[in-house]
Amino acid sequence: MRNKKTSKQIGLFIFATALLSFQGCVQASSTTLAENGWTSTGDVNASYIASKGHYDNTSLGHKSDSAYSVESFHVLKNIKDGKYYLRAYTQSSGGQSVAEIFTRNCGGADSHTAIPKTEGNTDHWTIVESQQIQVSGGNCTIGVSSKGNAGQWLLADNFELLPQPQPGVPPTAMHVGGDITYRNLTYSVGGKWADEKGNEKDVLSILQDNAFNLARIRIYNKPGTPVDLNGKSYRLQEGFQDLNDAVKTAKAAKDHGMTLFLSLHYSDFWTNPAQQAVPKDWEGLKGAALQKALYNFTYKVMTTLKANNVTPEYISIGNEINDGVAGVTRGEEYYQLLQKGYEAVKAVSPETKVVIHLTVPNQQFYEGWIDDARKYGLNYDLIGASMYPFWTNMSIGEMANFVNHIAKYSDKHVMICEVGYPWTLKTQFGAADIQSLIVANNLDPDGPENYGATPEGQLKYMKEYFRAMYNTGVVEGISYWDPIAIDVKGAGWVVGETSAVEDTSFFDYQTPHRALESLKAFYSY
Repeated sequence: MRNKKTSKQIGLFIFATALLSFQGCVQASSTTLAENGWTSTGDVNASYIASKGHYDNTSLGHKSDSAYSVESFHVLKNIKDGKYYLRAYTQSSGGQSVAEIFTRNCGGADSHTAIPKTEGNTDHWTIVESQQIQVSGGNCTIGVSSKGNAGQWLLADNFELLPQPQPGVPPTAMHVGGDITYRNLTYSVGGKWADEKGNEKDVLSILQDNAFNLARIRIYNKPGTPVDLNGKSYRLQEGFQDLNDAVKTAKAAKDHGMTLFLSLHYSDFWTNPAQQAVPKDWEGLKGAALQKALYNFTYKVMTTLKANNVTPEYISIGNEINDGVAGVTRGEEYYQLLQKGYEAVKAVSPETKVVIHLTVPNQQFYEGWIDDARKYGLNYDLIGASMYPFWTNMSIGEMANFVNHIAKYSDKHVMICEVGYPWTLKTQFGAADIQSLIVANNLDPDGPENYGATPEGQLKYMKEYFRAMYNTGVVEGISYWDPIAIDVKGAGWVVGETSAVEDTSFFDYQTPHRALESLKAFYSY
């Protein structure tokens, strides 16, 4: 296209304070453009409205069929004085001598942050941020600038000017935290955690200092009971991960200002879509007898928690119960059992929200599950999902679209019950075989978006994940798996085994285990 050095306006649509998304301006009046438009300077014909975007189908683009230099900017007005950061979703061919987002005339120093080349999946949008922007006087100019050769391009969308994150201060009303069940077990065998500077502290204090405010706590019926799997006997550590242990953990979490999310497994052992073993004490029970046992157990859990002033705000009745619970395959009896769990919770605490925890977000499966729940009269408050990049093979954007869909289909808000991303591909004891580690924990980052198994990659992925889920407007909380897992002898996933998920925690392999920079994701998303 031919370059012309002048200036022109680019239409946009403002859908939230300081959140800008590009849309076509066919219906926009000149007044709207003058007040809310973007101005391009330099080779203005190299700036255009692209027919693809992160938020919708359009974004701001820079491209030309000859060498060009152009910038597009927008002046934000009536902003409260303070420190902010600028965020935008971007794509780029790479190779330009300049490709950046910027701020200027904000009352402090100008900022410039480079837009990286888009690698691999061209459906992926990379978040780029400029930090520590001081705004004084109420105005701030934000924009994107590029200088490139023929054919080089960039796209930018969803510009947000947000208050600068502060450690310990949640950035949104969405609950963001994770599973802390291993805390007591790990301490009992000598495990220790430290903050980023190496100062040994209670792990919950470290989490709290990073705005971690949702504590998921698992409860098994009778840990220590042997369970046979594929001809081999396994058992959880006796005296931990049961009701009494959960009370201790819940009290500690409340002392650190956390919202409680209890997870009932209705088993003596780990449960997942392929494994829903009935508790040994319930073996042989059928129909009404099994329903009574499940009701009584749930009721006991709730009354015990309430008596100890740790009534949970959320509780899941079952864990990853896609096709079974308490040894019962999905069908009418399965939904009747879940209804008894719901009734037991509400009998003690009508305010506690009951979560249904499913996994592997397949739209057809979830719709069928929700249809059957309606058919059999199941009541629940939130639909929950495990959503890992490895298991789903979904981009973050695809996961957000899925969340929006199931929220609308179920007419419920959503709880992300599990998500995880590794900071290393080595176990604590040095195994470097990536394939063996994938087999061990199935949390390899190689979904469609791989930012690298490093603390920096973990931080970047989780910030994008948290923000995308928040932006849906339907996610009440996100629980990470497993934020505090450290590999200490005696605190493995079963008796006699290692942790198997220490590579996805937010703590390194030193002694004591030091907090990684990726823990900042909980307050900086």
